Amino acid sequence: MRTVLVFLFVSLSGLYPLLGMSHGENDAPKPRLWTCKYGEFDLPENMIFPGGSKEKLQTISLLFHFIDFGERRILVDVGCDKFFFLGRTAEHFIRPDELLRKNGIAPETITDCLITHHHDDHIGALASFPDARVYIQAKEAERAKKLLYGRAVTTFDEQLELFGGRMILRRVGGHTSGHSVVEIPLACGQVYVIAGDACYSPDNLVRKIPTASTGNAAESAAFFERYADPKYRILLGHEPTAPFGGNGIREVIHGVEFVEPVRWGGGRRIFAKDPGCRGKACNDIENQKSLILERAQQIMAQPGGKEKIYLEASGNVCEAAVRAYRERPDLFRALAVSDVPATWRGVKGGDVWQYVVEGERMREIVEEGEYVRTLGDVFKTAEGATVDPVSGDLFFSDFMSDEILRWNEADGVRLFKRPAGHVNGMLFRKDGTLLACSMGENELRLLNRDGTDRKVLAKGFGGRDFNGPNDVWERPDGSGWYFTDPFYRWKEWSKYAQPPMDTKQVYYVTANGEVIRVTDDLVEPNGITGTPDGKTLYVADHRGRKCWAYSIDENGRLSDKRLFCDIGFGTDGMTIDADGRLYMTAEDINVWDRNGEKLGVIRIPEFWCGNCCIGGPDKNILYVCGKRGVYSIKLKVRGVRGFAK
Repeated sequence: MRTVLVFLFVSLSGLYPLLGMSHGENDAPKPRLWTCKYGEFDLPENMIFPGGSKEKLQTISLLFHFIDFGERRILVDVGCDKFFFLGRTAEHFIRPDELLRKNGIAPETITDCLITHHHDDHIGALASFPDARVYIQAKEAERAKKLLYGRAVTTFDEQLELFGGRMILRRVGGHTSGHSVVEIPLACGQVYVIAGDACYSPDNLVRKIPTASTGNAAESAAFFERYADPKYRILLGHEPTAPFGGNGIREVIHGVEFVEPVRWGGGRRIFAKDPGCRGKACNDIENQKSLILERAQQIMAQPGGKEKIYLEASGNVCEAAVRAYRERPDLFRALAVSDVPATWRGVKGGDVWQYVVEGERMREIVEEGEYVRTLGDVFKTAEGATVDPVSGDLFFSDFMSDEILRWNEADGVRLFKRPAGHVNGMLFRKDGTLLACSMGENELRLLNRDGTDRKVLAKGFGGRDFNGPNDVWERPDGSGWYFTDPFYRWKEWSKYAQPPMDTKQVYYVTANGEVIRVTDDLVEPNGITGTPDGKTLYVADHRGRKCWAYSIDENGRLSDKRLFCDIGFGTDGMTIDADGRLYMTAEDINVWDRNGEKLGVIRIPEFWCGNCCIGGPDKNILYVCGKRGVYSIKLKVRGVRGFAK
């Protein structure tokens, strides 16, 4: 893993050039904020949230924050010089001062250090910044007095406003008696909150439960009440999935969030995302356009040829993206947007699509003007989309969080089951019971409507455990189930370091419990579905990069293996509509007609899709699980499964 500085770069109050400072009201410099990762550590779940497993581990990030006001260079927490906890050292560790220097920031230029609490991974490296003034809550200062000896220190009891009110240190307690958070108010009304150890991870934030390591549970719980308003944007203390380095860098600039990778779908890509800011300062279209063009020029200057760029945009940056696209056709190959700005509604050209690109026949499937909705986007790894035939609720798994969740229009996202066996693919049966592929327990299981386990349908074959069932399809008459069994190892919870099976294939489970291996020559099967008449099975071979079709006999055996389509890239889940079109997930949702001809692509605002299904009252809503989010788009066609009105 390559350690780099920038995880999240936020414009906190308006617009300014990418590499420079600008000035706004009262000529106040506008800050730049980075979250800096200096190591990783595997922590037992029971230290992250109450009731977590002692055996299961989550990889957390060791973080501090760097803020540049121009005249002041500030650290919020400073990390530690060495890390040793629970008898182990951190992985990918780099000293915080070395990390800063590596990225062109001289440690001696740091003017201020704001400390959330006295624990070593937050204050241990303070000596690396000898000229900085330290701001710390009084009780925490007493616990850290050896590190503070001879330093310029400012203490406080409950609250301290700094730098003309541009930053606020506020005691919240809980984790430690004087634990503080840092609030950074924006001109548009939003407030960024650097949480320290008041909130470790998405598990704590989404479920609104304190970290397990708390000295005062009531104060820890009060944190979530205080910062429940959507105006607060929480920067987590130990974000487990913080995507530093490689293709995972996220960068927020002046009201535009650019999501990488830049290599994507056989070409280069920019995705300009709405960061959620609704203030006037975050909606300067011309500046947003300039930033998009600047990013495009940076990408074109990189090695790898001069092919044009795919441009995607969502929310309040769509208008800027359209202007950039039309102004510089020499830079962009195609444009997809998630919203229709009023200024160009009705005058949209054939070159501007809404998350439906590459393929005129996609007009058969998605009405012009439809757009992708975001149903939720705070998950670790969303998967297993399926619709309850009784309630109509969408169910999906977040297998890294070991949860099954449900969504409907009225209630939003709710927890259905945890722990869930690290479930991946799921499928509702007509009676409302739920088929679930448990990668954590290496089995195919059946759940009752209330989430309780009904029974294990298949645990292994030939005296061996399965590698980890991934996706499942039921024959239309309910007489048996097909599932894929690839092998994906997750160091946090996988039972096996190597595949327990000697091959990765497809299995069929009969209603009486017989397990049959029905393929023998696939590389790594993943997605699976079948036709409504139950006569054809489709299997996506992820590593083989092909989708195969099989004929199904009355006993469930497969024959007449034939190539359905040569995908050309790895694919994940799939679903089918009533007319036999296949929807396959990968970097996008790729749509194929029943003859294996590719019709086009539906894009979502992420760089990977894991699974999809069709549901809704009229069986015409395509639900898609991305890596971090769950999305929907209305179709002109109907799916096979749904629910009665």
